[in-house]
Amino acid sequence: MSTASMIDGVLPKERDRTHLVPYYTSFISLCGVLVASFAMIHYDSEWGILALFSVAAIVAELTSVQLFSSSGNRISIAAVITTAAIAVLGPWGGALTGLASGVATVITTSKLFKQFDQQRKRAVWWRRLAFNMSLRVLGPACGGMIYVSFFAGNPPVAIVNMWTIFPLLVAVITDEFVTVVLLSIAINFQSGRKFKDIWQTDLKWAYPITVASSVIGGGGLAFAYESTGFIGVCIFMLPVAATAYALHLYVDHTRSYVDQLEEANQQLEESNLGLLQTLAAVIDAYDIYTFGHSAQVARYAEAIADAMGLSQMEQTQIMRGGLIHDIGKVGVTDAIIGKKGRLTDEEYAALKLHTVIGAEIVSQMPQLQDLVPLVRNHHERWDGRGYPDGLKGEENTLGARIMCLADSVEAMLSDRPYQSTRSLNDVIEEVKRCSGAQFDPQVVDAFLEVTEKHGSEFFINSASRVARELEKSGAFDSLDGICYAKKSMIALHLRKANSR
Repeated sequence: MSTASMIDGVLPKERDRTHLVPYYTSFISLCGVLVASFAMIHYDSEWGILALFSVAAIVAELTSVQLFSSSGNRISIAAVITTAAIAVLGPWGGALTGLASGVATVITTSKLFKQFDQQRKRAVWWRRLAFNMSLRVLGPACGGMIYVSFFAGNPPVAIVNMWTIFPLLVAVITDEFVTVVLLSIAINFQSGRKFKDIWQTDLKWAYPITVASSVIGGGGLAFAYESTGFIGVCIFMLPVAATAYALHLYVDHTRSYVDQLEEANQQLEESNLGLLQTLAAVIDAYDIYTFGHSAQVARYAEAIADAMGLSQMEQTQIMRGGLIHDIGKVGVTDAIIGKKGRLTDEEYAALKLHTVIGAEIVSQMPQLQDLVPLVRNHHERWDGRGYPDGLKGEENTLGARIMCLADSVEAMLSDRPYQSTRSLNDVIEEVKRCSGAQFDPQVVDAFLEVTEKHGSEFFINSASRVARELEKSGAFDSLDGICYAKKSMIALHLRKANSR
């Protein structure tokens, strides 16, 4: 299995570091060219043996199987062949065998090249291809150097006893480690995703399988060659090739079913998001001062999470939490929620219960369990003076700390019965003033980055906008009257969610 091929599935641009990708991939490609050239000059074993392993690696790559993944990841036994080449031919033979398997990617990715009509996009394809080929060279070269270092530069011809298994294991781990690190940097530059997320989502599943199969398969193939030469390699490869072919047939047979499941899962995710958006609209539809509040909080929170470098999965979680962070207000009376003036101490105490009520509601829905801390703790303060639990600093989750700032910013930017909207500059100064007291300083820094990146157009007065639309439609006076109906809709949605 080869993890290097995953560069074909590089994620779309999400952060502004993509300008580094051409420089980085070009540098790695140059390193690959230099190492491959050095390997050709200093390779001192039989070229016929190298040709044998190279052909086997090319065949392995051409028969690779594409997984059930939207990223187009593929698995092959090319790494097994490369490992055997390291054991038999040393680091330079391993590097050249890896280069041969990399050349085969020209064919396996040719469909992608044909889809690129513009010259610039085709240049990207060539750059990715050169990067992939370089990974196939640099990894085996580093692993091979580690392998021969165990034997003072004179390794045995192949796997002949148990003493050579550990050095081969270390060599394979080194090979894959180099590949994973170089690949992760490229994905990080391209997508802005954190290395931890890249590892857990894209690479973690492949690494142990690749290492185990390379050590066992590569060691066995090297032993077969040592024992019986070319015939031994052919005999050893027959069951491996048969297994690969069977896997290929299985994948082709089940691909349509998996595609249907992925499509259904995508539709379910979209439906769940639509439900959350509906709930947000219903929660906010008490009067013009809260209508659209949750959607804006979700938008601001997601932008702040992005500025902090959180993964796409974490950003989505925070956005979803923003949509329903005030769901507990269904348990607070309309007289308090819609009061046109400041609340009394008793009313404010009742209002604060919406965080606890909301967390209890969300906790009853299995698919929203990860949002409970966001709903319960979005009114906690950095100094520990918030509610309901009085959490201080990092005792509160990062998502809830982001939500706290986003919620406050939206409230300051929109009209309220007790205050008029404030300008973005005033809000920025207020946020700075409260940094380290109400807000996490790191979250504040991220918010300031969002304001610089998006400008004032990104921040809107949701209450004022809705008021204008209601006045145009003549529905301004009827909004309070439909409050109870909309609260009933929430109860209906919750019953449906729990019945799934």
